[in-house]
Amino acid sequence: LDENEKEIVIQTKGGKQRVPQAEVVSREWNSATPRQRYEKESAKLEEKDAEGHQKMAEFCVENGLIPQALAEWEKVLAADPKRIAACFALGDLYRRSMDLDGELGLYRRFCATGGTGVERVWVRMAGLLAALGLHEDAVAAYEGGVKAFPVSLEAKLGLVLGLVRVGRFEEAAAQAERAERQGTGDARAKAVRGLVEFARGNDAAAETLLPPADAATEADVALARGVLVFRAARTAPTKIVDAAAAFLKAVELSPTSTDAWVDLGLCLLLAGRTAEADFCFTTAGGMDPASARAECGRGLLELLAGKNDEAAVRFAEAAK
Repeated sequence: LDENEKEIVIQTKGGKQRVPQAEVVSREWNSATPRQRYEKESAKLEEKDAEGHQKMAEFCVENGLIPQALAEWEKVLAADPKRIAACFALGDLYRRSMDLDGELGLYRRFCATGGTGVERVWVRMAGLLAALGLHEDAVAAYEGGVKAFPVSLEAKLGLVLGLVRVGRFEEAAAQAERAERQGTGDARAKAVRGLVEFARGNDAAAETLLPPADAATEADVALARGVLVFRAARTAPTKIVDAAAAFLKAVELSPTSTDAWVDLGLCLLLAGRTAEADFCFTTAGGMDPASARAECGRGLLELLAGKNDEAAVRFAEAAK
């Protein structure tokens, strides 16, 4: 890459390295570009050479050849359909390329193989479906994970979350009890049972089961904790800061959750931080233009600013 009388600079997999001239034994110049090297080396590979195609895929990723990397990982799975590491690597690349249809198709194909660890792919697919708002499909995927590996705590906990999201609270409660029996002492199992109790309106039980917001690992759990604290703020206004912290944690765990953004905005509004509240409502509305809650939040800001007509328009829009 560079050279002077004292040292030369070379490119390695670990990055740029400086080598003193006195330590250089010999030189071999390679002027081929990564694309040229890929085309030359990939042409030598046999169709069923899963290891060779995997090394080539990793080379492509390291050198920014993403379309070629996608093709190589697909060849790995064509040669070895049950190679779960290839499935995850290819799934990550599809998401990086914003090809969510490709990612979902990959997971469905892999799950059909019934390979070792397939329940982990079911769980990953369920998470993607939930993020896309396809909650019933997500529940079916979590159920697929439980069926594939009945002792998978990850799949069971995901199924509880999915059932809560679609309002199937009694089924969620039954699954939560099974998960907690299996994962005795597991903080996540206790947390999802708390989420179920919260969803059923049993705030007292939820209060004892839900972890503090900063210990939550699921956005739904942080949201539930935030709502409980928010309700307590009716009689203890200083708790609004704690509620905001809980909703902020939910946003960190799920940046695309419009509910988390709106709830955070409401807390900030009540704390007098109107500019930050506006940012939250605007963010939520940008992600979901049909969000009545986000529109109401912005209407409240207009009302506080004395813009009654603008506020009325926003409230009317939210009521549609």
